Amino acid sequence: MYRSILVPTDGSDGARSAIREGVALAELTGATVHGLYVVDTRDYNTLPESRWLSLVDEFEAEADAATEVVRSRAEAAGVDAVTSVTRGVPHEEILRYVEENDVDLIVMGTHGRSGFDRFLLGSVTEKVVRLSPVPVLTARADEDEELRFPYERILVPVDGSEPSNRASEHGLALANSLDASVDVLSVVDTSGLGPDVRGEL
Repeated sequence: MYRSILVPTDGSDGARSAIREGVALAELTGATVHGLYVVDTRDYNTLPESRWLSLVDEFEAEADAATEVVRSRAEAAGVDAVTSVTRGVPHEEILRYVEENDVDLIVMGTHGRSGFDRFLLGSVTEKVVRLSPVPVLTARADEDEELRFPYERILVPVDGSEPSNRASEHGLALANSLDASVDVLSVVDTSGLGPDVRGEL
C-alpha cells in the first residue's frame, strides 16, 4: 500500500508518537521510512551572521539526534530508513521533500515544541494537511495516552464530494490492509436551516 513514508521530526514527544505510527505502518507495508528534520531559518534570520554561525553546530547536533531516533526505531523493526536535515520554512520543505522523493504518506505529530524554536509540529501540521498532494496521518498523543496500532476500527466521514471520495478510498484500503472494521458517517449540517430544523426540509 505504501512504498515511502515520511516522518518529519523535531525531537519532541509529539514527533516520537508519529515515529511509532510511521514505523508500524512501514513494517506492515514494507515501506521505507524517511526521517526529516527542518531547521526553521525564520527564527534566526534576524541574528547577526556571527551568532548564526555559532549556532550551526547546535542545530546539527539536535537534528542528528532527532533523526537518529527515526533510524533506530526503524532498524529495530526491520524497516529501511533514510534520514535528512534541511533548512527553510518547515511546511514548504516537507512538501518539497514529498515531491522530490515520491513519498506516499506523511505521518506527523500534532504537538511540537514552542517558544524560540517555534512550532515545527502543530501549526505546521495543519498547513501540510491542507497543502499535501498525498495523504497525511496525524498522531496526537498526550503523556498519559498511548497510541494503538494496528487500528481495529476506522471512521470514514463522507459528504459526497470528490475529496471525500478520495479519502474514503484511502480509508477503505487502509482498513482492508489492517483487517479493521469501518464506520461510515455522513452528517447533515442543520446550522443553516433556521429554527424549524424538524420540518419537512
